[in-house]
Amino acid sequence: PAHWLEPALGTAGVVWIVKLLGALLGALSVAAVYRLGRQLSGAPWPAALAASLFACEPALAFSALSGMEVSLVVALWLWLIVAIHAERWRLAAIVLGLLPVARPEAILLVGACLAVLAIQRRRAFIALITPWSVIGCALPTLLWIAFCELATGHLLPNTYYLKASGELGLPAL
Repeated sequence: PAHWLEPALGTAGVVWIVKLLGALLGALSVAAVYRLGRQLSGAPWPAALAASLFACEPALAFSALSGMEVSLVVALWLWLIVAIHAERWRLAAIVLGLLPVARPEAILLVGACLAVLAIQRRRAFIALITPWSVIGCALPTLLWIAFCELATGHLLPNTYYLKASGELGLPAL
């Protein structure tokens, strides 16, 4: 969406917007770590310490300012953990559905998350599978796949196929 503003702001404006969005996603990731710390410890100081240590992580700072989708995936993944721990299942289903939209390989995180929930919850896991949770989880990914198919003729974004072909000097995936 930042590129939609290019006619009005120019290329430099788009770069700044992308960097600001990345910084915002980094801040949302730090907030998720704080929230999870509060949920787990029940006290503000361990949560603040965990969030501060996470905020000082150099890879987070680099990812937040790189303009890539890494900070989006990290923010989604952390808020997913917060939603699961708080047993906010509808929110968790929606975030699960958004993860593969941010990065196609995040489908592996979705599978791992569902496997862990199935093991942890056993009998209660079946009760979590409602029509709304399935729709919330599947709809964002299915809409993204449909868009990619319509726009490019492929089920995944073009960048995935470009990287897999080795045209960028990367070995075949």
